[in-house]
Amino acid sequence: MKRKIFLTFICVLFISLMVILSQTLGEPEIIFPEVAALTIGAWLAPVPVWKTTRLKMSLLITANAFLGVVFVRYIDAPVFIKTGALILICYAQLDLFKTSFAPMICAAVLPVYLGTRSWIYPVSAACFVVTVCFIQFIMEKTGFKSPYQGHTDSGISIRQFSRRIKQWAVLMVIAFVPIAADDLFFIAPPLLVGFTELSDPAGGARKHPVKLVVLTACCAGAGVLCRYIFTITLGLPLAVSAFAAACTVAIVMQYTHLFFPPAGAITILSMLIPQQQLIFYPFKVCAGFTALTLAAIFLFRSNVKELSVSQKKSA
Repeated sequence: MKRKIFLTFICVLFISLMVILSQTLGEPEIIFPEVAALTIGAWLAPVPVWKTTRLKMSLLITANAFLGVVFVRYIDAPVFIKTGALILICYAQLDLFKTSFAPMICAAVLPVYLGTRSWIYPVSAACFVVTVCFIQFIMEKTGFKSPYQGHTDSGISIRQFSRRIKQWAVLMVIAFVPIAADDLFFIAPPLLVGFTELSDPAGGARKHPVKLVVLTACCAGAGVLCRYIFTITLGLPLAVSAFAAACTVAIVMQYTHLFFPPAGAITILSMLIPQQQLIFYPFKVCAGFTALTLAAIFLFRSNVKELSVSQKKSA
């Protein structure tokens, strides 16, 4: 119990410090929603969520955060085209580096959604991910955490290439209408990460699809409610709202044993969206993630032979 309380405390504290730093310096680009996902996956979850290494986590978040800003600053193309290109690049990296670390997708796409042109965003993302990895290293050495597995069993093969192209195509079909309507919260970047994890036939996230949709929608609602009560109504700093929202999410995940990093990122993203869109945010997240989850579950299935081979390799 003390271990759970300690891990919850440092997760919430780290997220709150990020928002305090952003508010103190007057730089909203410092708020990196994936920090919540990283702390949940690297610290809070009892076992490692991703098959990766700390080096890969640091490099992939940093490189893709920079890439996202490069796309905003130097590529004159519609949001749909830039989003599709970045997702495809991230999918290629998943197999090239033999990792399941999908949060890099959010790091790449978020600048396009928000129109972020400042280099502060990738620099802060790099600092945060390195800090998360360093603290995870300390936890591992002190016995608080299990070590990460180095890589996935997948690699670059015809079968895997075909699955990635199918993932990308399905995602872009679902994303077309929200992007065309300039209503991006239906496919918020953390939801893209969630779809990628759910559409992995051997992924653990597929065991609880309905619960994960409910959890993600509730986390969006928690973020909105905390911001509305503490910052909009009471006039308190945004860090107070982030602290309360992070506490709520961490406690809910500990209680339900559903450690789903995209839900954490969805919570902190609610601190960045325009105030006039807050009331609709949880409903859009719920609707969008429901569509993505249905597509992931019913369009990406693995036959018995594939599953047995994957299980033997994992063993």
